[in-house]
Amino acid sequence: MNKLVIAILLIAFSKSINAQTFFNWENPAVFRINNEPAHASPVPFTDLASATTFNAGKSALYKSLNGIWRFKYLKNPLETMVDFYAPGFADDAWDNIEVPGNWQLQGKYDPPGFSNIKPPF
Repeated sequence: MNKLVIAILLIAFSKSINAQTFFNWENPAVFRINNEPAHASPVPFTDLASATTFNAGKSALYKSLNGIWRFKYLKNPLETMVDFYAPGFADDAWDNIEVPGNWQLQGKYDPPGFSNIKPPF
């Protein structure tokens, strides 16, 4: 009888260990969420003459995202502010970064982890 109780307790305990929940950014089985596969970015043109230049900047329908952007570094996604994407959101305390660019090298953020030393193991 005691062996049966111990066996049931061990099974219940092992099930509770396996039932751990992870945030998506902690789960190694999650590779990507809400993104599209790689593809060529088509640029629409209003007329044939500007389309044959193969210069996206000549299209009136093209908007470059290069420039200065507002940036707020957060330790994890749970710190995300409510409605940070709303047009009237106060982001005056946020930093400015240059896009395209590496945000890790443009401020006091998480530094990139590069090393030229091989680990000893």
